[in-house]
Amino acid sequence: MARREPVVLQRSRPSDAVVERADRIGEFTSWLARTEISETDWRDFLDVIPVGRAYEFADIARERATRWRALARQLEASTQAGDQARD
Repeated sequence: MARREPVVLQRSRPSDAVVERADRIGEFTSWLARTEISETDWRDFLDVIPVGRAYEFADIARERATRWRALARQLEASTQAGDQARD
C-alpha cells in the first residue's frame, strides 16, 4: 500500500492577500529606511543656506513634517478602529 502524504489544511497556507500584504509591508519598511534622516544628515548644510532662503527651506521641512504626522495619525487611527485583520 502506498504511503499517503499528510493533508495540509487550507487555512494553514497563506492566502494571496496575506502574501501580498507581506510583500507590501516589506516595501513600506524599505521606503521608511530610505526616507529616514538624522540630525547629522542635515546639520552640515545649515552653514550653506543663505539667510534669505532659510524661511523657504524651513517651510519645506514643516510641510514634510506635517505629512509624517499625518502618516503617524493614520497608523494610530488604524489600531483604534479595531481592525485586527492586519496583525
